[in-house]
Amino acid sequence: HFLKSEWFRKLYWCVWMNPRIVYTLENMVVTTSLFVAVAMSFDRVLALGKPLVYKNIRHTLHQNVALACCVLIGVSSSIFQFLNTHPELGNDGLYSTVFDSDFDNFGQIRNAIRVVGALLLIMSNCAMITLYRRYVRKVGTMTNSEETTRRRKQQKTLAILAFSESFCNSVSIGAFV
Repeated sequence: HFLKSEWFRKLYWCVWMNPRIVYTLENMVVTTSLFVAVAMSFDRVLALGKPLVYKNIRHTLHQNVALACCVLIGVSSSIFQFLNTHPELGNDGLYSTVFDSDFDNFGQIRNAIRVVGALLLIMSNCAMITLYRRYVRKVGTMTNSEETTRRRKQQKTLAILAFSESFCNSVSIGAFV
């Protein structure tokens, strides 16, 4: 692995830039992708809950604002990771990366933001399931019994899939936190 190679660890610039860029981008991408999933889920909840309002909104503007907010949350919660490391010259003449304890609170804030995002994602998925079930019941009362039975089976399958997705999202976000 080149990060442990001697030529890499002799270069101050490589040891200085690598953890700062890699860790910062990793945290930005993880947090941003979580909040993009939350925004998409809220979009679906709005489509199911208020279909007339959803039909009349400007979707491009909504999507651009949501994406900008997600990126802003990801960048602002992870930017202090850039300041969290510095290279230190060892006795062997090689640099190593040292983490500063001064910025540990910012990592905790970032993790708290991720927990809030995970909770929002779980709540929006539950709202989506509830709204979809309500929609299926409303449509089910207007159709024949065979169609209603088929829709109820689909509804149960959807509920299981949505619960599984929420659980997997919670576990994966918990692993990053």
